[in-house]
Amino acid sequence: MPYGYPNTMNFNPNWMYTPSTTGVPNNNWTTMSSTHFPQQSPVQIAKVHGREGAQAFVLPPSSSVLLLDETDSAIWLKTTDDGGYPSLNKFYITPAEEVEQVQKENQFNTLESRLSNVEAQYDQLKTQYAKIEEKINNGKSYSSSNAKNTSSNPNK
Repeated sequence: MPYGYPNTMNFNPNWMYTPSTTGVPNNNWTTMSSTHFPQQSPVQIAKVHGREGAQAFVLPPSSSVLLLDETDSAIWLKTTDDGGYPSLNKFYITPAEEVEQVQKENQFNTLESRLSNVEAQYDQLKTQYAKIEEKINNGKSYSSSNAKNTSSNPNK
């Protein structure tokens, strides 16, 4: 037995390349894929009818599954703990186009309300400014009349 090869009777260093009679290497990929790679089962969607159907869906302990509700546009997430006790959570699903449309409408409404708030605040500040300006102008006329009175009366 040669050194470094523990089982030389079954060892084939050229297992990928097996010469053929025509001199072209054989492509054994189809046989290798079926023997070396496990076949995946097709993906299936579990469908239920409402909460009762989701509760009736049996799961082994320490597992989780998404269940599509056929009576409502919702998905149920059912999980079980180590003891097999289940818990259910319901999530609503809506098409992306509808959600984007609602978001655009909300954004427009939000901007419109913010603009109206800014306009209202501007109007309030404008009236306050007018009142302050009026007081300042009244004060100037009062102080100018006092200045005339003090300048005409040198005894004061």
